[in-house]
Amino acid sequence: MGDIYGVEVSAKWDPAKNLHFSAAYTYQDYDQALINASNIEFGAPPPHNMVNGHVNYEVVPGFSLNTAVYFTDTTFLYDPNTTVSPTPAYTRWDLGADWKATDNLEWSVWGQNLNGAHQETLQSFGVSSVDVVPSVTTQLTLRY
Repeated sequence: MGDIYGVEVSAKWDPAKNLHFSAAYTYQDYDQALINASNIEFGAPPPHNMVNGHVNYEVVPGFSLNTAVYFTDTTFLYDPNTTVSPTPAYTRWDLGADWKATDNLEWSVWGQNLNGAHQETLQSFGVSSVDVVPSVTTQLTLRY
């Protein structure tokens, strides 16, 4: 149906025992066959550029604060009946806290998409676009 090819580069830096940085860049490309085959049933080709960065800071042993930023480039979906339709580029920002109370008990809370709603799908072929909105998630892990 088509070929996707690309490269990913990542780096990690730990300037202190309790402070960690990481970043990654992904470039993807694809041939014309994949573009011609893309549609609402088969999906769109991937975005060309994606970038992410993460920071983890362990405030005290067992309690850490985390943040992450993600950028996804414009994605195009081929529509033979009109022109090429783009899904706009977007940036996502997440912020979280993790607490490891014991070896058997952990709790985390994360705010996701804190910089606001963004569109991840496009309106095409009678399908409505979808906006991803800010949210909060929490997780409690109990090991026994």
